[in-house]
Formats: sequence, C-alpha cells, structure tokens
Amino acid sequence: MLPRTAHGDNGIIESFEVIPVYCVVEQGQHCQGEFSFQWQLHTESDICIFRRAQEYPLYCGSSPLRGEITLAIDVPIDHEFVMVASGNHAVAKVQLLELGVDVRRTRRHLWSVF
Repeated sequence: MLPRTAHGDNGIIESFEVIPVYCVVEQGQHCQGEFSFQWQLHTESDICIFRRAQEYPLYCGSSPLRGEITLAIDVPIDHEFVMVASGNHAVAKVQLLELGVDVRRTRRHLWSVF
C-alpha cells in the first residue's frame, strides 16, 4: 500500500500522510485499528489533526519539522483527516473497501483468472 500525500496550501505544511490508506472490512462494518499520521513542515509549528467536519481534534501538539503519531481510532466510512498548522491545512484520506462488494471488478487484469 502506498500512502497518499497531501500538500499544504501555503508552504508551512510540506506533506501530510495517513497510513494505511485503505482498510478492508466486512460489509457494513467499521474500520477499527491503528492509523499512523506522518507530516513534514517547512518551519516548526503547533499542529492539530482533526476528522473532517468535527470540532475537536484527535491530536494537538508542538511539532518539529518532521513528526509522526499513531492513534487507535474507528473509521466508519471513507474518511478525511485534516492537519492544521498556524492557520494552514492539508487533507489526507482513508478509503474503506468492503468485503462482499467485488473490489476486484475495477482492478481486474486481463491475465486474472479470478
């Protein structure tokens, strides 16, 4: 799995990633587990990580130029996380893939026998 990297809007946040990017669950279930948030800044800053459209942060702290934190969280649907640093923001996404829905259909290769 390769992480998707979000880039900030004005240069304080160089990159922001969430790993894993994909979470495979049984149909109708939530993704529960540990997610690693990694970032790189151009200057040291206070940062906060939020779930999209939620008022309270998952994490806030003072950050050096590079940082990482692992949090155990529940992701009910495809989800976006937002990192805010000194008024700037970057977005990283987690996509849920449900078992029972044929996730291979769009990724099938011509040589695939399944």
